[in-house]
Amino acid sequence: QLSDLDLAAMGQTLRYSMIDDIRNERQDALNRALGGVNLTSAALEMLEKHVFARAERTIDKRFAEQPALRGRLLHTLSDTMKEVGLEDSALAIGERALEVRREELGADPPDTVATLSLVGKIQHARGDYESATATFDELLERAERVFGPEHARTWGAKQDRGAVLLQLGRLAEAEAVLRPTVEGLVRTAGESAETTTSAMQTLGVALARQGKHEEANAQYAR
Repeated sequence: QLSDLDLAAMGQTLRYSMIDDIRNERQDALNRALGGVNLTSAALEMLEKHVFARAERTIDKRFAEQPALRGRLLHTLSDTMKEVGLEDSALAIGERALEVRREELGADPPDTVATLSLVGKIQHARGDYESATATFDELLERAERVFGPEHARTWGAKQDRGAVLLQLGRLAEAEAVLRPTVEGLVRTAGESAETTTSAMQTLGVALARQGKHEEANAQYAR
């Protein structure tokens, strides 16, 4: 009977149903509106504008009279920006850090060499392989002189140089750099070290692209 109907409960159910319908419609409209928006890029843009740019200004203002510290902080800022995918701005700040460190410390000290390596890695990440090659050539020359031929940083510089030569399609040159690099890393860091296995994989790709598949497979299997 109609008298048994709970009109209050029905009204509440109808209210919730209408709210759900409105919420779904709004959600659909929002999804359509945001369909062409790259939210990751938008988030990175906000991060760059509101965090990293402010950090750079603070470093320049607070440590203007402390160039050694300013160079270190700019290096760290550049490295962080590279890691989150802001390569363009990371490169600009990395180059500033390199300039500061060269002026304050000179071209050969380990901190300056570390920033030179960072700049090369950013250039590589941006796809600017010609610039990266020139940077890694300088890096390798300095690393061999500063650290010695068997130092981990020297092997790292050789590995970076081989990787960028591979990207440029200069396969024979890449192989010539990577073969002794792999053996050097096996000797100094061990065959299971992450840097060693990475170099093996890169050498394997260089060999495979030249049709040397058996040698490539041997590198992959090590």
